[in-house]
Amino acid sequence: MDMKILITGIFLTALFVVPILYVALREKNKGKYVLKTFTKLAKESGVEIQSSDSWNNNYCIGTDVASIQLVYWNRREFLPSPLVIPISNIESAKIYDSTKSSKSNGNTPVPANSKVELVIRMKNKDENRLLFFDATRDSDLAQNIQLAEKWLGIIESKQA
Repeated sequence: MDMKILITGIFLTALFVVPILYVALREKNKGKYVLKTFTKLAKESGVEIQSSDSWNNNYCIGTDVASIQLVYWNRREFLPSPLVIPISNIESAKIYDSTKSSKSNGNTPVPANSKVELVIRMKNKDENRLLFFDATRDSDLAQNIQLAEKWLGIIESKQA
């Protein structure tokens, strides 16, 4: 009798654990695929990515240390190649966070139209908006704001 209970327990545990492990592994591999595709597209644009981040399986950002360029790709926009921005041509950069102006306290849900963008103004007055969070598609606001702040710091350090 004890052997049947043990086998049933193992079977039921496996029934619940295996799908969770499968989904986690699939998400991890999807992230690697996106980063690999980003690196390949950047290389086709003549940029060699040395440091990079990807998030939400749709966005990638990186730098080419040799040519001092920032590279950004939003897979959701179906861009054939990533956006390449020479850091030497950047006049200013800042984070636009529409969630700050719309939240009254920490318990208020993020409005559906909220966005976090890294806004880059070029010396020729053009502006590039690199999307880090869109409430209609993304879920982890805090992590995406931290990532935007990290890359703002990288841009500012490379400009000095």
